[in-house]
Amino acid sequence: MTLPMRQYELPRLDARSYRNPLSYADGIRRTNPDPFGFKHRGRYYCYSTDEHGVNVSRSDDLVTWEHHGHALQLPGRRNFWAPCVFYDDGTFHLYVSSVPEDSEDPHDERLMVAVSDDPLGPYQYVATFFDKFAIDPQVVRDIDGQLHMFYSTNDVTGLNSGDAGTSILVDRMVDAVTLAGEPRPVILPTLPEEVYAVDRFGDGRDWHTVEGATYLRHRDRAYLTYSGNAYVRENYFVGYGRATADASIHDLVWSKYPSDHDYHALIRRNDRVEGTGHNSIIVAPNLIDPWIMYHGREADEELIPGVEQRLLRIDPLFIDGDTLDTNAPSSEPQDAPALPDLRDAFDDARLGDDWVMLDGTWASGDRATTTSADQPRSLAVTALRFESYRAEVDLAAVLDHAGARVGIVPIYLDRNEFVEVLLDAGLASITARHVRGNVGVPLASASLPRFDLTKFHLVGVQRLFDRVTVQLDGIDVLTFRAPEGPASFGLTAHQTAARFSGFSLTHHLELWGESLALLPRIYAASRQVDVTLDGLPALGGELELVALDDRAGTVTTHDFELMSSARGRIRFSPAWLDERNHLLVEVDASGLRVIRVRDGEPDQLMHAPLAERRFSVRTTVMADQVAVHAAGRGLVVPMRTTRSSQRMTLLASRLRAYEATSFNPTPQREEG
Repeated sequence: MTLPMRQYELPRLDARSYRNPLSYADGIRRTNPDPFGFKHRGRYYCYSTDEHGVNVSRSDDLVTWEHHGHALQLPGRRNFWAPCVFYDDGTFHLYVSSVPEDSEDPHDERLMVAVSDDPLGPYQYVATFFDKFAIDPQVVRDIDGQLHMFYSTNDVTGLNSGDAGTSILVDRMVDAVTLAGEPRPVILPTLPEEVYAVDRFGDGRDWHTVEGATYLRHRDRAYLTYSGNAYVRENYFVGYGRATADASIHDLVWSKYPSDHDYHALIRRNDRVEGTGHNSIIVAPNLIDPWIMYHGREADEELIPGVEQRLLRIDPLFIDGDTLDTNAPSSEPQDAPALPDLRDAFDDARLGDDWVMLDGTWASGDRATTTSADQPRSLAVTALRFESYRAEVDLAAVLDHAGARVGIVPIYLDRNEFVEVLLDAGLASITARHVRGNVGVPLASASLPRFDLTKFHLVGVQRLFDRVTVQLDGIDVLTFRAPEGPASFGLTAHQTAARFSGFSLTHHLELWGESLALLPRIYAASRQVDVTLDGLPALGGELELVALDDRAGTVTTHDFELMSSARGRIRFSPAWLDERNHLLVEVDASGLRVIRVRDGEPDQLMHAPLAERRFSVRTTVMADQVAVHAAGRGLVVPMRTTRSSQRMTLLASRLRAYEATSFNPTPQREEG
């Protein structure tokens, strides 16, 4: 199978940049093998391998870090490998493997869990999961709330002659410290590039290494990245498997990309970086963009046996149709992870200019803003208004004899009309209601059988015009229709001493599946055509779509599919001035081309083959240039884009999804 060669020229959107490897605020160079990224209350934490314990560092932006020593140390144990952390109802759970202090055998690594009420630790040992070699855990919560653990062992194929080695398994969890005991192999050794040791036992068996699983779900697809081989070997790489996300995580059917027997590295060494592997995936501060966090060794430095040289690195991770793509390992300066349109750590003594305090008293500091229980209602709303966005905030409350009610206001139009979502500790419920003229109308509600409101919980919101989805700790709990139009976002509490922390909001919309019904708000079509759950198809002739606004200051991603290899064709212009001046992305069976047309003269800037019929085109339109990312390539095209629009022509193809994220927002500011 022929896959496209990756080649990148990434856009520079603002002055915030970074360069790998990542730095520390004190200027000291530190190693971070097997890094695991984790976010809590708006801050990022990185946990990593160390001989004497688990390293922990902290950052506000994913770029500059502060070292905080060891989060976990255990007397009598060493070689703390590949930690991960999971937060559940007020408790941080740290999963890591280690060996007895007097052991020289790495196969004595035992997988264990420790807990703390602080992400920095110290963590206290709770339990060991197995009395056998087990490493590289990741604990994830499924969309139904069920916990699962991925981990690696040697006993699935360890005695096989053809594919002996370390494999990745998954098991359900009864709770955050107990496995269900129903392990399933999900990623097994199959590739020569995964061979760590040839004829390891002198009986003809080559030993493979497949480890370091990281789970990612995007829409109706699931991905599992893994590390193959070992970091001291030339072939060490990050690969991934894919699955259709149509069942529980435990029951998903995985296959490597592009297949179990075809090699394709998502990340591998280049002439500047070696030992690239063992990744985690973390979302940028803007709540939208995935980034891949991994370790790598500087290739121009001598490899010193027994000396740790793996440094922390991050790079953007692109979801291209049904595949993953990245420019890693990078060494050149590039844009830092994007910030949200609004962000508040609540470190100042009062709410800042981004907020309008309408009711109650608000006191801020120590990364939280607090309301008072002696007020009938506390309400603060953003000074900026948004019609479609993604937002999150951590919240907690102090309970008294009357209970506690605390929540958010996803839509605040004015005092006469708003929508509020309240968590009620007494009723163990979450409820949304539309208030108009002092009359409240329930919109949706759900019971919360297991939650402690005195602990911080993450509330996430996605608004798409009149559709609102509310998440609690990463799980969709409410979906409802609400008033349209630009509106403020608010924080609220009713006769409750509440705390809010880590607020972020980004202007964003994502249309796929059922939400594709909103596509007529973005594009007008040249003829009547019906949207389906699979997208907007163009059958029986060409279909032209013209954007209803210019998309300036926005990163857009269009997911396309060629429905016919013989006739399928897509002509997409991310910046259309007129027939004689535009940028064109043209796709057919022969591949993808980027063409700039100036004064009627076409100039082909790029031609790349397509690996699959489903693919994405990511574009960023700026005043004097357009950035395009597609088919494993990235380029920046200088051109004037003032008063440009977006349009496309489809034939025997379809638009599967549409996504837009602001990087230079101009929402409406609240008046008065």
